[in-house]
Amino acid sequence: MENEGHLFEEYVKEKTITERMKNPKFWIKYILIVVFLILAAIVYKSFTSTWSKDDVKNSIEIASMEAGWMEGKSELRETATRILPFVSFRVKNKGKAPLHYVNFECVFEFQADGKPQTSGFCSAFEVPLPPGDTSDVVLIKGVNGYTATSKEAFYQNKDKWKKVNAKLFARTQGSTYVRVGDLYPVEQKITGFKSDINVEEKSGLADKVEILITDSGWIYKVLEGKKVLVYPSIKFKIRNTGDRSLSKLAFKGIFLFEKSGERFNFGYPVIKKDLKPGSESKEITMRSEYGIHASSLQALYNNIFEWDEVKVRIMIKDMDTIYEQLGEYLIKKEIEGVKVINDKQK
Repeated sequence: MENEGHLFEEYVKEKTITERMKNPKFWIKYILIVVFLILAAIVYKSFTSTWSKDDVKNSIEIASMEAGWMEGKSELRETATRILPFVSFRVKNKGKAPLHYVNFECVFEFQADGKPQTSGFCSAFEVPLPPGDTSDVVLIKGVNGYTATSKEAFYQNKDKWKKVNAKLFARTQGSTYVRVGDLYPVEQKITGFKSDINVEEKSGLADKVEILITDSGWIYKVLEGKKVLVYPSIKFKIRNTGDRSLSKLAFKGIFLFEKSGERFNFGYPVIKKDLKPGSESKEITMRSEYGIHASSLQALYNNIFEWDEVKVRIMIKDMDTIYEQLGEYLIKKEIEGVKVINDKQK
Protein backbone atom coordinates (compact mmCIF):
# COMPACT_ATOMS: atom_id res chain seq x y z
CA MET A 1 0.00 0.00 0.00
CA GLU A 2 2.85 2.31 0.73
CA ASN A 3 4.18 1.77 -2.76
CA GLU A 4 0.75 2.40 -4.23
CA GLY A 5 0.45 5.66 -2.31
CA HIS A 6 3.85 6.68 -3.47
CA LEU A 7 2.96 5.96 -7.06
CA PHE A 8 -0.30 7.90 -6.78
CA GLU A 9 1.49 10.92 -5.37
CA GLU A 10 3.94 10.81 -8.27
CA TYR A 11 1.05 10.70 -10.75
CA VAL A 12 -0.86 13.69 -9.37
CA LYS A 13 2.22 15.76 -8.76
CA GLU A 14 2.09 18.94 -10.95
CA LYS A 15 4.60 19.19 -13.78
CA THR A 16 7.09 22.01 -13.78
CA ILE A 17 7.12 24.77 -16.44
CA THR A 18 10.24 23.25 -17.92
CA GLU A 19 8.55 19.88 -18.24
CA ARG A 20 5.42 21.42 -19.84
CA MET A 21 7.49 23.42 -22.34
CA LYS A 22 8.79 20.14 -23.67
CA ASN A 23 5.24 19.25 -24.74
CA PRO A 24 4.29 20.63 -28.26
CA LYS A 25 0.70 21.21 -27.12
CA PHE A 26 1.96 23.83 -24.69
CA TRP A 27 3.37 25.98 -27.50
CA ILE A 28 0.38 25.57 -29.77
CA LYS A 29 -1.94 26.71 -27.00
CA TYR A 30 0.03 29.84 -26.14
CA ILE A 31 0.75 30.79 -29.76
CA LEU A 32 -2.97 30.71 -30.49
CA ILE A 33 -3.63 32.91 -27.48
CA VAL A 34 -1.02 35.46 -28.63
CA VAL A 35 -2.37 35.53 -32.20
CA PHE A 36 -5.91 36.02 -30.90
CA LEU A 37 -4.84 38.95 -28.73
CA ILE A 38 -3.00 40.62 -31.62
CA LEU A 39 -5.99 40.26 -33.96
CA ALA A 40 -8.33 41.54 -31.26
CA ALA A 41 -6.12 44.59 -30.81
CA ILE A 42 -6.09 45.28 -34.55
CA VAL A 43 -9.87 44.98 -34.83
CA TYR A 44 -10.38 47.16 -31.78
CA LYS A 45 -8.07 49.81 -33.17
CA SER A 46 -9.83 49.78 -36.54
CA PHE A 47 -13.19 50.37 -34.88
CA THR A 48 -12.05 52.99 -32.41
CA SER A 49 -9.53 54.99 -34.44
CA THR A 50 -10.93 57.94 -36.38
CA TRP A 51 -9.43 60.29 -38.90
CA SER A 52 -9.75 64.04 -38.81
CA LYS A 53 -10.26 66.26 -41.83
CA ASP A 54 -6.58 67.13 -41.74
CA ASP A 55 -5.65 63.44 -41.69
CA VAL A 56 -7.66 62.88 -44.87
CA LYS A 57 -6.47 66.02 -46.62
CA ASN A 58 -2.82 65.42 -45.76
CA SER A 59 -2.97 61.81 -46.96
CA ILE A 60 -4.71 62.21 -50.33
CA GLU A 61 -2.92 63.71 -53.29
CA ILE A 62 -4.65 63.72 -56.69
CA ALA A 63 -1.85 62.40 -58.88
CA SER A 64 -3.70 62.69 -62.22
CA MET A 65 -7.12 63.95 -63.27
CA GLU A 66 -9.33 63.81 -66.35
CA ALA A 67 -12.74 65.52 -66.44
CA GLY A 68 -15.14 65.31 -69.35
CA TRP A 69 -18.37 63.72 -70.52
CA MET A 70 -19.21 60.11 -71.27
CA GLU A 71 -22.15 58.36 -72.83
CA GLY A 72 -24.78 56.98 -70.47
CA LYS A 73 -27.74 54.67 -70.89
CA SER A 74 -30.82 56.38 -72.31
CA GLU A 75 -34.24 55.61 -70.87
CA LEU A 76 -35.96 56.67 -74.07
CA ARG A 77 -37.48 54.06 -76.36
CA GLU A 78 -35.80 55.42 -79.43
CA THR A 79 -32.07 55.54 -79.76
CA ALA A 80 -30.85 58.79 -78.26
CA THR A 81 -27.58 59.91 -76.82
CA ARG A 82 -27.33 60.68 -73.12
CA ILE A 83 -24.11 62.08 -71.70
CA LEU A 84 -22.99 62.40 -68.09
CA PRO A 85 -20.13 64.43 -66.59
CA PHE A 86 -17.32 62.36 -65.11
CA VAL A 87 -13.94 62.57 -63.41
CA SER A 88 -11.28 59.86 -63.49
CA PHE A 89 -8.22 60.23 -61.30
CA ARG A 90 -5.41 58.47 -59.45
CA VAL A 91 -4.62 58.96 -55.77
CA LYS A 92 -1.17 59.02 -54.20
CA ASN A 93 -1.06 58.19 -50.51
CA LYS A 94 1.26 60.83 -49.07
CA GLY A 95 0.31 60.02 -45.46
CA LYS A 96 1.78 57.64 -42.90
CA ALA A 97 -1.12 55.16 -42.71
CA PRO A 98 -2.78 53.01 -45.40
CA LEU A 99 -5.84 54.44 -47.13
CA HIS A 100 -8.67 51.97 -46.66
CA TYR A 101 -12.34 52.26 -47.68
CA VAL A 102 -12.29 55.87 -48.81
CA ASN A 103 -15.60 57.39 -49.96
CA PHE A 104 -15.36 59.99 -52.73
CA GLU A 105 -18.03 62.45 -53.81
CA CYS A 106 -17.76 64.70 -56.86
CA VAL A 107 -20.00 67.75 -57.15
CA PHE A 108 -20.44 69.13 -60.67
CA GLU A 109 -21.29 72.85 -60.74
CA PHE A 110 -22.15 75.28 -63.52
CA GLN A 111 -19.29 77.67 -64.11
CA ALA A 112 -21.62 80.62 -64.65
CA ASP A 113 -23.31 80.70 -61.25
CA GLY A 114 -21.79 77.90 -59.16
CA LYS A 115 -25.13 76.10 -58.86
CA PRO A 116 -24.93 72.30 -58.77
CA GLN A 117 -25.56 70.45 -62.01
CA THR A 118 -25.31 66.94 -60.54
CA SER A 119 -23.09 64.79 -58.31
CA GLY A 120 -21.63 61.29 -58.17
CA PHE A 121 -20.23 58.91 -55.57
CA CYS A 122 -17.89 55.94 -55.31
CA SER A 123 -16.06 53.87 -52.69
CA ALA A 124 -12.40 53.05 -53.28
CA PHE A 125 -9.49 51.10 -51.77
CA GLU A 126 -11.13 47.92 -50.55
CA VAL A 127 -7.56 46.71 -50.67
CA PRO A 128 -5.59 49.25 -48.57
CA LEU A 129 -3.35 51.69 -50.45
CA PRO A 130 0.02 51.75 -48.62
CA PRO A 131 1.82 55.02 -47.89
CA GLY A 132 3.79 56.27 -50.90
CA ASP A 133 1.82 54.18 -53.43
CA THR A 134 -0.33 55.48 -56.27
CA SER A 135 -3.73 53.92 -56.93
CA ASP A 136 -5.38 52.63 -60.07
CA VAL A 137 -7.85 54.94 -61.82
CA VAL A 138 -10.92 55.90 -59.78
CA LEU A 139 -14.01 56.82 -61.84
CA ILE A 140 -16.99 58.92 -60.72
CA LYS A 141 -19.93 59.64 -63.02
CA GLY A 142 -22.63 62.22 -62.40
CA VAL A 143 -26.18 60.99 -61.89
CA ASN A 144 -27.81 63.46 -64.30
CA GLY A 145 -26.73 64.72 -67.68
CA TYR A 146 -28.07 65.78 -71.06
CA THR A 147 -29.89 64.02 -73.90
CA ALA A 148 -29.62 64.73 -77.61
CA THR A 149 -30.92 63.17 -80.80
CA SER A 150 -27.46 62.05 -81.85
CA LYS A 151 -23.85 62.11 -80.76
CA GLU A 152 -22.97 64.79 -83.24
CA ALA A 153 -25.82 67.01 -82.03
CA PHE A 154 -23.87 67.89 -78.88
CA TYR A 155 -20.99 69.25 -80.91
CA GLN A 156 -23.25 71.04 -83.36
CA ASN A 157 -24.77 72.96 -80.44
CA LYS A 158 -21.57 73.41 -78.47
CA ASP A 159 -22.25 77.10 -77.97
CA LYS A 160 -25.34 76.16 -75.92
CA TRP A 161 -23.46 73.52 -73.92
CA LYS A 162 -23.15 74.97 -70.41
CA LYS A 163 -19.66 74.70 -68.95
CA VAL A 164 -19.21 72.77 -65.70
CA ASN A 165 -16.57 72.52 -62.96
CA ALA A 166 -15.88 69.50 -60.76
CA LYS A 167 -15.14 69.58 -57.00
CA LEU A 168 -13.85 66.44 -55.30
CA PHE A 169 -14.47 65.48 -51.66
CA ALA A 170 -13.30 62.47 -49.59
CA ARG A 171 -13.82 60.88 -46.20
CA THR A 172 -12.66 57.75 -44.36
CA GLN A 173 -12.42 56.18 -40.91
CA GLY A 174 -15.25 58.24 -39.44
CA SER A 175 -14.13 61.60 -40.78
CA THR A 176 -16.48 64.10 -42.39
CA TYR A 177 -16.12 65.01 -46.06
CA VAL A 178 -13.18 67.25 -46.86
CA ARG A 179 -12.28 68.93 -50.14
CA VAL A 180 -9.33 67.35 -51.94
CA GLY A 181 -7.59 68.46 -55.12
CA ASP A 182 -8.33 71.60 -57.12
CA LEU A 183 -11.30 72.98 -59.02
CA TYR A 184 -11.35 70.97 -62.25
CA PRO A 185 -13.00 72.33 -65.42
CA VAL A 186 -14.99 69.60 -67.19
CA GLU A 187 -13.80 69.55 -70.79
CA GLN A 188 -16.45 69.82 -73.47
CA LYS A 189 -15.54 66.55 -75.08
CA ILE A 190 -17.19 63.14 -74.96
CA THR A 191 -15.08 60.08 -74.16
CA GLY A 192 -15.09 57.64 -77.04
CA PHE A 193 -15.63 60.36 -79.63
CA LYS A 194 -12.67 61.56 -81.62
CA SER A 195 -11.59 64.99 -80.50
CA ASP A 196 -11.36 65.95 -84.16
CA ILE A 197 -14.81 64.55 -84.94
CA ASN A 198 -15.99 65.64 -88.33
CA VAL A 199 -19.01 67.75 -87.49
CA GLU A 200 -20.39 69.69 -90.41
CA GLU A 201 -21.25 73.29 -89.80
CA LYS A 202 -24.89 74.22 -90.18
CA SER A 203 -25.59 75.40 -93.69
CA GLY A 204 -28.34 77.80 -92.71
CA LEU A 205 -30.90 75.85 -94.74
CA ALA A 206 -33.48 76.32 -91.99
CA ASP A 207 -33.16 80.10 -92.49
CA LYS A 208 -33.93 79.76 -96.20
CA VAL A 209 -37.33 78.13 -95.77
CA GLU A 210 -40.55 79.05 -94.01
CA ILE A 211 -42.71 76.33 -92.52
CA LEU A 212 -46.48 76.61 -92.87
CA ILE A 213 -48.43 74.36 -90.52
CA THR A 214 -51.74 73.34 -92.10
CA ASP A 215 -53.05 70.90 -89.48
CA SER A 216 -52.13 68.60 -86.61
CA GLY A 217 -53.93 65.94 -84.62
CA TRP A 218 -54.23 62.18 -84.32
CA ILE A 219 -54.76 59.49 -86.95
CA TYR A 220 -56.61 56.37 -85.84
CA LYS A 221 -56.52 52.77 -86.93
CA VAL A 222 -59.25 50.28 -86.02
CA LEU A 223 -58.00 47.07 -84.46
CA GLU A 224 -59.89 43.95 -83.38
CA GLY A 225 -63.37 44.74 -82.11
CA LYS A 226 -63.73 48.37 -81.03
CA LYS A 227 -60.09 48.77 -80.06
CA VAL A 228 -58.21 51.56 -81.79
CA LEU A 229 -54.64 52.75 -82.16
CA VAL A 230 -54.02 56.48 -82.57
CA TYR A 231 -50.87 58.21 -83.81
CA PRO A 232 -49.93 61.89 -83.43
CA SER A 233 -49.40 63.54 -86.79
CA ILE A 234 -48.80 66.93 -88.39
CA LYS A 235 -49.32 68.39 -91.85
CA PHE A 236 -47.29 71.26 -93.23
CA LYS A 237 -45.87 72.97 -96.28
CA ILE A 238 -42.63 74.85 -96.73
CA ARG A 239 -41.93 78.01 -98.72
CA ASN A 240 -38.55 78.75 -100.27
CA THR A 241 -37.61 82.19 -98.94
CA GLY A 242 -34.08 82.05 -100.36
CA ASP A 243 -32.67 83.24 -103.66
CA ARG A 244 -31.91 79.84 -105.20
CA SER A 245 -33.80 76.67 -105.92
CA LEU A 246 -33.83 73.89 -103.33
CA SER A 247 -34.02 70.19 -104.16
CA LYS A 248 -33.89 66.76 -102.56
CA LEU A 249 -35.08 68.01 -99.18
CA ALA A 250 -35.50 65.46 -96.40
CA PHE A 251 -37.53 65.91 -93.21
CA LYS A 252 -37.47 64.21 -89.84
CA GLY A 253 -39.99 64.49 -87.01
CA ILE A 254 -39.19 63.91 -83.34
CA PHE A 255 -42.42 63.44 -81.39
CA LEU A 256 -41.97 64.33 -77.75
CA PHE A 257 -44.51 63.19 -75.15
CA GLU A 258 -44.24 65.83 -72.43
CA LYS A 259 -45.06 63.59 -69.45
CA SER A 260 -43.25 60.40 -70.39
CA GLY A 261 -40.50 62.03 -72.41
CA GLU A 262 -40.67 59.39 -75.13
CA ARG A 263 -39.54 60.41 -78.57
CA PHE A 264 -41.12 58.78 -81.58
CA ASN A 265 -39.41 59.27 -84.90
CA PHE A 266 -41.14 59.11 -88.22
CA GLY A 267 -40.01 58.01 -91.60
CA TYR A 268 -38.26 60.73 -93.69
CA PRO A 269 -40.57 62.33 -96.28
CA VAL A 270 -38.60 63.84 -99.15
CA ILE A 271 -39.15 66.59 -101.71
CA LYS A 272 -37.22 65.50 -104.80
CA LYS A 273 -38.23 68.20 -107.29
CA ASP A 274 -36.77 71.68 -107.30
CA LEU A 275 -38.48 74.20 -105.05
CA LYS A 276 -37.95 77.57 -106.70
CA PRO A 277 -37.53 80.83 -104.75
CA GLY A 278 -40.88 82.10 -103.47
CA SER A 279 -42.74 78.86 -104.24
CA GLU A 280 -44.48 76.49 -101.82
CA SER A 281 -44.22 72.73 -101.57
CA LYS A 282 -47.08 70.27 -101.62
CA GLU A 283 -48.55 69.31 -98.28
CA ILE A 284 -46.36 66.95 -96.25
CA THR A 285 -47.81 64.59 -93.65
CA MET A 286 -45.65 63.31 -90.84
CA ARG A 287 -46.74 60.89 -88.11
CA SER A 288 -45.04 59.00 -85.31
CA GLU A 289 -44.07 55.37 -85.67
CA TYR A 290 -45.81 54.49 -82.41
CA GLY A 291 -49.20 55.34 -80.99
CA ILE A 292 -51.57 54.92 -78.07
CA HIS A 293 -53.96 51.99 -77.64
CA ALA A 294 -57.53 52.48 -76.39
CA SER A 295 -60.56 50.26 -75.98
CA SER A 296 -62.59 52.53 -78.28
CA LEU A 297 -62.74 56.00 -79.78
CA GLN A 298 -65.36 56.86 -77.20
CA ALA A 299 -62.93 55.95 -74.41
CA LEU A 300 -60.36 58.29 -75.92
CA TYR A 301 -62.73 61.26 -75.95
CA ASN A 302 -64.03 60.51 -72.47
CA ASN A 303 -60.48 61.08 -71.24
CA ILE A 304 -59.45 63.85 -73.62
CA PHE A 305 -58.26 66.15 -70.83
CA GLU A 306 -55.97 63.41 -69.53
CA TRP A 307 -54.24 62.92 -72.86
CA ASP A 308 -50.53 63.43 -72.73
CA GLU A 309 -49.56 66.57 -74.63
CA VAL A 310 -47.31 65.85 -77.57
CA LYS A 311 -44.97 68.19 -79.41
CA VAL A 312 -43.10 67.52 -82.61
CA ARG A 313 -39.73 68.91 -83.64
CA ILE A 314 -39.47 69.17 -87.41
CA MET A 315 -35.99 68.88 -88.90
CA ILE A 316 -34.83 69.58 -92.48
CA LYS A 317 -31.74 68.78 -94.56
CA ASP A 318 -30.64 68.38 -98.16
CA MET A 319 -28.13 65.98 -99.70
CA ASP A 320 -25.13 68.08 -98.67
CA THR A 321 -26.05 69.25 -95.16
CA ILE A 322 -26.96 67.95 -91.74
CA TYR A 323 -30.39 68.12 -90.08
CA GLU A 324 -31.42 71.52 -88.72
CA GLN A 325 -34.51 72.29 -86.67
CA LEU A 326 -37.32 74.22 -88.33
CA GLY A 327 -39.45 74.49 -85.20
CA GLU A 328 -41.35 72.72 -82.42
CA TYR A 329 -45.14 72.44 -82.59
CA LEU A 330 -47.93 71.22 -80.32
CA ILE A 331 -50.18 68.43 -81.61
CA LYS A 332 -53.89 69.25 -81.25
CA LYS A 333 -56.05 66.83 -79.25
CA GLU A 334 -58.30 65.95 -82.16
CA ILE A 335 -58.76 62.73 -84.08
CA GLU A 336 -58.88 63.15 -87.84
CA GLY A 337 -62.25 62.34 -89.37
CA VAL A 338 -63.99 61.80 -86.02
CA LYS A 339 -66.51 64.17 -84.45
CA VAL A 340 -66.61 64.63 -80.70
CA ILE A 341 -68.76 61.86 -79.26
CA ASN A 342 -71.13 62.55 -76.39
CA ASP A 343 -72.33 59.66 -74.26
CA LYS A 344 -75.61 61.46 -73.59
CA GLN A 345 -76.44 61.67 -77.28
CA LYS A 346 -78.45 58.74 -78.66
